[in-house]
Amino acid sequence: MVQPEDREDGAAVDIILKGKRQMKRKYGVVDYLRKHYPPPEGSGEVEVEFLEGYDSIEGPDGSMCFGVFVPTEEKIYIADDLPGGEESMIETVAHEWKHWLQYCNDEAYDEEEAEDFARQIVEEFL
Repeated sequence: MVQPEDREDGAAVDIILKGKRQMKRKYGVVDYLRKHYPPPEGSGEVEVEFLEGYDSIEGPDGSMCFGVFVPTEEKIYIADDLPGGEESMIETVAHEWKHWLQYCNDEAYDEEEAEDFARQIVEEFL
C-alpha cells in the first residue's frame, strides 16, 4: 500500500507542509505584533482566535467582515478561511490589532488608521 507521504507527486506532503506554514504564519504575525506593537503599560492582553472554516464573521453591528475586535471580551476573532490567502489574513489580524490598541489608548476607532497600520504590517512581516 502506498502511504500519502510516499506519493511520487508529493501532493499529500505539500498539503501538510502548506498547512503547517500557514499555521506558523498566522500565529507568527500575532507574536510579531505582541513584540513590536504592545499595548500601553497597564493594559491587559488580547486573545486572538482564528475561526476555522469561516470566511467571514458577523460584526457587532450585524455587518459581515473578516475579523472583529470585541472590547467586552478583549478578544480578536479572525475568519480562518479568508479570500486573498496569507496576505489577507495578516492584514486582517493587524487591522483588528490596531483597533485593540485604539481601545487600550481610549481612542475612537479610526478605520483609515487601522487600514494604514494593516498595510504597514504586511510590508514589515512579509
